[in-house]
Amino acid sequence: MRYFTLLTFAAAAVTAQLADQSYDSSLDMTIDSNSIEASQKATWCRAQTDTCDTLCDDDVSANNCDYTTIEYECKCASNDSTPGLQWYTQSMPTFICETLTDRCITENVRNQTGQTACRENIQSECGTLDPNDADVGGSTNDEDEDEDEDDDDDDSEDSEESSTTANPTASSTGSDDEEEEAAATNTDDADQGDFAAATAAPVLAALGIFAALF
Repeated sequence: MRYFTLLTFAAAAVTAQLADQSYDSSLDMTIDSNSIEASQKATWCRAQTDTCDTLCDDDVSANNCDYTTIEYECKCASNDSTPGLQWYTQSMPTFICETLTDRCITENVRNQTGQTACRENIQSECGTLDPNDADVGGSTNDEDEDEDEDDDDDDSEDSEESSTTANPTASSTGSDDEEEEAAATNTDDADQGDFAAATAAPVLAALGIFAALF
């Protein structure tokens, strides 16, 4: 009976210690790798290296994971630094965080206060972002440049169309002006002819009278 009481007390102490543990980040969390199945560790390592590649935009200077100890290294070649693995799912810090959360909740069965502490102190630090949605490349800039080039092409086509449309209009206006000037010239010539005919009649009559007298 005494032996059973001691075991119960020890288990309660461990449970309380895990539930009361607080972390600044999942990067601070550790777990005994021997307590994880070999197949599970292999799955974690594959996911970790894939996530590292994704967050580094497939440009890494270091990306490895030990299937036995689950120790890992991830550095992006662009700045030779580790991306924020703690914020993302499918990363080693998040796998460890989720496992510690599950263990803490299991150890605090029928202990609502203890399970709440597990969620607040451990689960709250687990990554939730999808690494596939991370903004890691310059594809957006490339798309913007393509759109700008398309806009420039459209502007050039619009300018050419405007120029082509404007030329016939100017030519048409010039033809109208020439026709009006020609009409005005013809009218003036007609008026001058009438004036010459009217002036010549009295002169011829005067010559006729002068010839009759002599």
